[in-house]
Amino acid sequence: PLAPIIADLWMQKMEQKLNRFSTNKPTIWMRYVDDVFCLFTLPKSKISDFHSRIQKWHKNLSFTVEFENENSIAFLDVLVTRVEDQLVTSLYRKPTHTGLYMLWDSCQNRKYKLGLIRTLVMRIYRICSTDGGIKSEVSSLRRTLEMNGYP
Repeated sequence: PLAPIIADLWMQKMEQKLNRFSTNKPTIWMRYVDDVFCLFTLPKSKISDFHSRIQKWHKNLSFTVEFENENSIAFLDVLVTRVEDQLVTSLYRKPTHTGLYMLWDSCQNRKYKLGLIRTLVMRIYRICSTDGGIKSEVSSLRRTLEMNGYP
């Protein structure tokens, strides 16, 4: 599909306006297609000023702001937590997540079921930034897969 490519190109053009900011700009600006993660070392009032300025970039562009809650914020499927002077990442699941995956006794080829396991384990290792987080998520995944009938 062309939509993500066009959105990415358009956002790159909009981001060039970020270079004009001399004050109140984020220390980190990371984007995936049209989702942006910003890290500020400013008070909330200054962040609101920044938000007001980028809202004026284009009439069809609308940014929403979400602030961290209890030192954590979700971005895509990553939970970013501020611990002292570090950012720790772990998996984020929406509150509606049911833990239902392809059942082991479903009428699918075994390679797809093994591929599901491999994909979910790789996701844990790529997203979780601490050994404790990895162990916790692997244990949780094991329980979830057992509930889905996996041996």
